[in-house]
Amino acid sequence: MQVNRITLRGKVADERLRVWEANRGDWQAQEEDGEAMLVLPDNESLDWRGGIVAIAGDPAWRDYEYSLELCLLAGAEEPLMAWPGVVVRAQDTANYELFWFVPRLEDDASGNVAYLAVAHNKVPWWNDAYVSIPRGRAPYRPGEWLPVSVRVEGLEASVRVRNRPEPVLSVRLSYYLNSGRVGVYC
Repeated sequence: MQVNRITLRGKVADERLRVWEANRGDWQAQEEDGEAMLVLPDNESLDWRGGIVAIAGDPAWRDYEYSLELCLLAGAEEPLMAWPGVVVRAQDTANYELFWFVPRLEDDASGNVAYLAVAHNKVPWWNDAYVSIPRGRAPYRPGEWLPVSVRVEGLEASVRVRNRPEPVLSVRLSYYLNSGRVGVYC
């Protein structure tokens, strides 16, 4: 599998987050007001089973909290099919734990945050198990920045949004990875 490397410019919280690896796509490093940004402006991939992921950090990271802001560009042709996400415990760009944030245009966003374990570059959203996966609620719209924080401790993970203290989703990680890098998904 080809891996593309992207080096961020600007301020990063940890230098181990400076260089990112992506499985495919046209990821770009940008800087806005001195802050580093990883951007995927034109996601033309139709591979909904594999997805597009970029990862960074130390493969030995075990327990950590990872914070970032996600934004789905407002001009997306099919906004309900563009599902950005946060990756934890990544072994590589084909094996990781994923928290998906499905944009909801209506006020009822029940179940729009989902947890999936991705193995061998297969995102299992199309099978029966997807119906019963752990879910949470975090309404947001395309064009809106969504502050997200994921805490990983042992085999437990929790997701918080908009700097609220209560998690919108807490899960037991099911891929049983003891450590790994962080990332983003689109």
